[in-house]
Amino acid sequence: MTSARQATVKIVYNAKDITKNIAPFLLDFEYTDNESHKADDIQLTLEDKNQLWMSDWLPTKGDTITASIIVENWFKPGDGLSLPCGTFSVDEVEFSGPPHIIRIKGVSVPTSTDIRGQAKTKAWEKISLKSIAEDLASAASLTLMYESDTNPQYLRIDQVESSDLAFLQTMCEKACVALKVTDNKIVIFDERTYEEKDAVWTINRKGGDVISFSLKSKTSGTAKAGKVTYSDPLTGKTVTGTYSDDSQESGVTINVNDCPDGDYDDELASTEIDEPEE
Repeated sequence: MTSARQATVKIVYNAKDITKNIAPFLLDFEYTDNESHKADDIQLTLEDKNQLWMSDWLPTKGDTITASIIVENWFKPGDGLSLPCGTFSVDEVEFSGPPHIIRIKGVSVPTSTDIRGQAKTKAWEKISLKSIAEDLASAASLTLMYESDTNPQYLRIDQVESSDLAFLQTMCEKACVALKVTDNKIVIFDERTYEEKDAVWTINRKGGDVISFSLKSKTSGTAKAGKVTYSDPLTGKTVTGTYSDDSQESGVTINVNDCPDGDYDDELASTEIDEPEE
C-alpha cells in the first residue's frame, strides 16, 4: 500500500519546540520567501474556540518563531524533505470570530532592534558599501552575507532621517545589488548572478507538482531602454550610461538622474530596466 503524502510544520517558539502542542490548533501556515526589497514573512492561523490564545497563551510581539516545513512520501514512498524557513519575530497578532481564530504574523527583520523603525542621521566618510553593511548588521546583532563583487567606495555619504535598513536598501539599489533580511542575516547579492546559476529544481507543470498557476503578459510599465545622466559637482564632468534591451519590441525609456557611485553607469541603466518588469 502506498503511503499518502504528508506535510507538517515544525515550530520552535522562543527556543522551545512546541510542534506537538500547537498541532491540534493549527489551521493554516503561510511562508513567503521574498527575493529582495521585502522581508520574508510567515503567518500561523490557529483555532481558538476555548480562547486560550486570547488569554494565557497570548503571543508577545518580538517573540521568536523558527519554522520548518517537513514533507513525507512527497515524491516517492519513504522519502522525507525539510525546508527551513528561518527565524522570525512576532510582528502582528490578529483575532477574529466567531468562530474564534488567531493569526500570528512574523517577519524576518528582528523587531527587538531599531534597524527598521528608528530614523537616524549620520555622516559616513571614506567607506565602502560592504563596510556600511557590516556596521549596520553588527549594530542589529545580525550577520552579513555579502555575495557581490560590486563594492562602491564613498568619500562621504549621508544618512538623513532614515532607518538603518531603509538607508542600506537605498544604497544597495544605487549600487545595483539586491538586499534581503533572512534568518538573522543581512544578505547582499547580485540578482543576475543568481539568475544565471543552474536550476536546483525543475517544477513540472504536468507532473503533479503544480496545483494551479497564473501567468501574465502586459505592455504597461515595460521599459525598452534606460539612460543614466550624472553631473559631478566637483569636476563638472557629465557621466552618461545607456542600456537597451533588444529583446523588447517596444517600451519606454527610463531616464535617471543619479550618481552611479563609480563605473556602474551602464549597469545602473540596465538595472532600472529590470526593476519595473519584476
